[in-house]
Amino acid sequence: RPGVLDDLGLTDALEWFTTDFEKRTGIACTFDHFDVPEVNDMVATAAYRITQEALTNVAKHANASHAAVTLDSHRTQVCVTIQDDGHGFDLEDTLRGDRRTGWGLLGIQERAWLLGGQYEIHSKPGRGTRIRVTVPVKTEAKEDVEDQTVAG
Repeated sequence: RPGVLDDLGLTDALEWFTTDFEKRTGIACTFDHFDVPEVNDMVATAAYRITQEALTNVAKHANASHAAVTLDSHRTQVCVTIQDDGHGFDLEDTLRGDRRTGWGLLGIQERAWLLGGQYEIHSKPGRGTRIRVTVPVKTEAKEDVEDQTVAG
């Protein structure tokens, strides 16, 4: 668990991370948040790690000039959305092709699944990428994950 979550809480930690991301990469990055309730440690850690992985992918692969992170909630769920204006990719080709190129995306999917959440990844060549993960505000991780696979 990142110490910044303990020190700042999820919303402030994501604001700090996106500001730091912009400084390190030169990619403009905005962060917005709306009506985010207090979440447990598992949800906060998953949202933070998902954002880290998605923005790492933006920096490594997207050739983007801007990324946006939004944290919000709907009823009993918290949602994190990461969107970029990069060159995008063919999602099916990435996930069925060389597995080494899709590990980050699979990690995002697995984090959502472990918390009983859902994920959406939308990308098309030339149109950027949007990742949205929605998880219950109060959740417990699924057990016996070593024998589980992520289907999407």
